[in-house]
Amino acid sequence: MAESAAQFLAAYGYVATYSRREWVECWLRHDADQWIGRGRTEQEALDDALRQACPSALAWTLLERARASEHLRTVPLPAPEPMPSGPPLVRPAAAPAPPDFESALEALSCLSDRIRDAREELGLAAPDRMRLAILAWICEARAHTDYFHDNARIRDEVAAISRQLTEVGKAFWPGSVTALQLNMQPSDLPRSVLGASATTWGRAADLAERALAQHEASERERGADAYGWSDHTALDPVPHRPTEVLEALQSDVEAVGGPLERFAEPRDSSARPDAAQFLRWTQTLRWLRNTEVSPERWARLAGRLRWWAARRGGALVGPARQLDPSYAPRQSWAAELGRLEDARPRDPDAWTSDATADAVRDAYQGHATVLVSARRDPVEIDRLKKVLGAEEVSWSLAEQRRLDALTAEISQGRYQLVLGGLGFQASGPDRLLARAARSGDAIYVRAHRGTARSCVRGLVRRLNGGR
Repeated sequence: MAESAAQFLAAYGYVATYSRREWVECWLRHDADQWIGRGRTEQEALDDALRQACPSALAWTLLERARASEHLRTVPLPAPEPMPSGPPLVRPAAAPAPPDFESALEALSCLSDRIRDAREELGLAAPDRMRLAILAWICEARAHTDYFHDNARIRDEVAAISRQLTEVGKAFWPGSVTALQLNMQPSDLPRSVLGASATTWGRAADLAERALAQHEASERERGADAYGWSDHTALDPVPHRPTEVLEALQSDVEAVGGPLERFAEPRDSSARPDAAQFLRWTQTLRWLRNTEVSPERWARLAGRLRWWAARRGGALVGPARQLDPSYAPRQSWAAELGRLEDARPRDPDAWTSDATADAVRDAYQGHATVLVSARRDPVEIDRLKKVLGAEEVSWSLAEQRRLDALTAEISQGRYQLVLGGLGFQASGPDRLLARAARSGDAIYVRAHRGTARSCVRGLVRRLNGGR
């Protein structure tokens, strides 16, 4: 019988070591392969690594039986001598204590800010990705109830985040997110979505975050764009006056279903467009995607059309297929609509109005700026420099070992503007950057994946009082 998890794994030639900052990482390795697992505790981090090592249901079942029979426990093994290849070894951390109350409140406040700041970019995302992001966020919020289940303040903060996400779902209508239901327990969450069962909200949050990452990777593999849509080549040529096209579309949609001010569901739920109307609206909406129109208005229109599509009668079945993010027409949307005379070739550098660029430059020119994202894109950085009127925009990889040094520099006042291009994930790095910006009296702006367009949207949002 193994005396510890380390001894159990060592018997098969595997070593697990741990590192803890805002989260715990487990590096599980063998001579031939290795996995990195993450979680709120060492047990969760180890489980995450083992899930990757044993991806099939059969492999996991056999491992679970072994763990049960051996009374597997998580006891870190002292770090071995460095191996000649692979990531650097990290010293095992002591078993993490439950988060303190103030830290939990800070984390929930930061999460609420992330949801608020991500709203526009979330509305532009494909509905499957939107649902997974909402799932990951509500699980992350409810993870704090694992430790503070009887604390009224924590429950109130989590309930506020749940209402925040519910409002997003009702406005943009990506489909049902079961975790938002009041009486839902982590064990009730669909294994088909999470990839495994969860007994705690913390475990559910880790699984949901991983499911989102895997979904985004699969979208990239099928050639989808940064928001999960497959029609990016059909967007060119673009409308001459996209805002006017959007306003006309909104007027037509509201004439049938009522105002879009609050929710996607029409004022009269029995009201329906005919098939020809719905098809033209869908094609026009998709033509307008990725233009300079208001992301909020675009997303609310998409939500109304998705609401009708989900309740479609037989007449809307065909047109509703063109609302699917995986659908791409054989020709441009302008050609599909017969509106080539109303279109112009896309200028990849004309993605923001002169007035917007001037406002951003006036507000932020001269700020020492750093962009934190998953990859460096020189073209996007050059576009951002042009808008900011900056000679240089620094870049840093959103990786823990880089973040340690970067957050120290931010706290010490090296940067006045920090752009977080972390997407819908990476709650730990987001919290670190937000905290460092507060400490160093810097401006922190969340900018989805760090494209120049999303950075400018974030900066404009802050200028308009949206922080």
